[in-house]
Amino acid sequence: MELTWVLANAAALFLLWLFVAAGSSKLQRSNGNYYAVVFTGYGIPPGFWAQQLPKMVGLVEVIVGMMVVVPALRQWGAIAAAAILASYFLLVAWQLMQGKTGMDCGCAGPDDEIKISGHLLIRNLLLLALALFCLLSVGSSGVMPWVMSVLAASIMVLLYLSCEQLMVTAQRIKLLYR
Repeated sequence: MELTWVLANAAALFLLWLFVAAGSSKLQRSNGNYYAVVFTGYGIPPGFWAQQLPKMVGLVEVIVGMMVVVPALRQWGAIAAAAILASYFLLVAWQLMQGKTGMDCGCAGPDDEIKISGHLLIRNLLLLALALFCLLSVGSSGVMPWVMSVLAASIMVLLYLSCEQLMVTAQRIKLLYR
């Protein structure tokens, strides 16, 4: 069992979870107004584009998430995931340079309480590296490597959610000391 293969597949399964969760949140009708406000904050003009662009982005995210786990499409999916993450990194960096530190990141919907910050930039660089790591996956088969990949992906999801909660807590503590 090759460790690189197991970890690259774990990264792909993690990105499937991440992109499908983010995309499906944008596709939910009940989140439409929230994402229109978030996208307006990122510079999209209010109105038609602020309402429709989140749906288009959500659909692309779901498709890219699925592409990353299909071996024949993994290269394209990983490149598309990296491009989305790099674009989001640049959008957040631009907003931070504009001084918009209090706006919602829009990462996981209205229930997510993360504001844009330098921590978000670091997180996105790590996710970008993970997307590029998916490109290293080269053939292996058998049940055990897949079991290990699923377990590793589960740990990645738990780590991601824990880090996200730490960012929210740090932002709340920062607000208390202002």
